[in-house]
Amino acid sequence: MKEIEQLIQTLSPNERIILQYLQLGSVSKISKELKIDDTAVKRALEYLANKNIVKIELKQSKIITLGDNGALYFKHELPERKLLNALANERDKKLTLKNAREKSNLSENELSISLGVLKGKELISLSDDIISLTAKEHEIGKKLPEEKFLEILPINFSQLSDEQKFAFENLRKRKDIVRLEETKELSYEITHLGNELLKNLDKVKEASNLIETRL
Repeated sequence: MKEIEQLIQTLSPNERIILQYLQLGSVSKISKELKIDDTAVKRALEYLANKNIVKIELKQSKIITLGDNGALYFKHELPERKLLNALANERDKKLTLKNAREKSNLSENELSISLGVLKGKELISLSDDIISLTAKEHEIGKKLPEEKFLEILPINFSQLSDEQKFAFENLRKRKDIVRLEETKELSYEITHLGNELLKNLDKVKEASNLIETRL
């Protein structure tokens, strides 16, 4: 017990604060709880590791994030959704290529991509200059896999389901909708000594005058 009390006295105010949130289990959860950035948490964890309170490990991760076009489409809808909605609003569910571009407010490139996407999903047909909606009513309102995928970003690549991987690969072929970034993620494990400290959190709190402050 004396060893624990002596160790507590060597802890900085920042280390004492982080110590109280170790059981949250991750850097992101601690930073969210304390409303501080990840860097401050990682720095404190490194100090705690030097005192054998935690063991830290750096893991390579692949994180998928929104690109510039992805952020735009997330806010204003994917081009294929705009085209699908434009067709659905027509009485005969048909549009010429020219009218489709105007009513969907799409560039030539966006219209071309949208046609390929929707034809591939068998939601439209194209004959000469006429686009016809072939989707059933319940299919029109249903979110496309690519739309659902944009809603979950950012996400670790390792967490993707098969359907999400398929959606990712489809979007990855298009200009700057999604990005795959390699990062180093810090994880930690509480040591035996760390667990002994956690059993004496009341003493840690007594020793800290900054419990209610933030780093």
